[in-house]
Amino acid sequence: RALRAAAVLGRDFGHQPLSQILGASRVAVAAALQPAAQARLISSGPSAGYSFNHALVQAAVYETLSAADRIALHARAAAALLELERDDDETVSAVAYHSYRAAAPGADPRPAFAHTLAAGRRAHRRLAFGEAAHWWAYTIELAQRGAGDGAIYGSLLCDTAEAEVRAGDSLAARSHYEMAAELA
Repeated sequence: RALRAAAVLGRDFGHQPLSQILGASRVAVAAALQPAAQARLISSGPSAGYSFNHALVQAAVYETLSAADRIALHARAAAALLELERDDDETVSAVAYHSYRAAAPGADPRPAFAHTLAAGRRAHRRLAFGEAAHWWAYTIELAQRGAGDGAIYGSLLCDTAEAEVRAGDSLAARSHYEMAAELA
């Protein structure tokens, strides 16, 4: 159970978010992960956390999860990362990723919309245009599922196209500019 939750967090995962996802103490989580460490599936990682020893191990464990379990664990991961109250690029992107993965069809897309929009804006401010376009593509998808309003949707389409142009993806930019023109 601990290893599956860790796989949702990614190749590198910390004690605190994993403990919060599992609703268990750090000591209990460390004990639960001990067999995986002994089998050399994971090892002590950066900043007092763990790391899967190979990306394929993390991917294989992740693939064992049902779709419902993935959604639930991604939602818990986003909540756990939000509780850390960190305002760094890595955490903002991680919250956006987990929120997006937790936004199942039929679920309320607005929380994921807010987080992917924020991650895109943050990337754009850093001049990471490809990353901004990536996050905003997720945001557009969530908007099409009912998050946001028409005004922000049109602006988002134009912002995404601009970021794609700056990232060198003129074909995707053209598509988003055409969608914005149709909306207008």
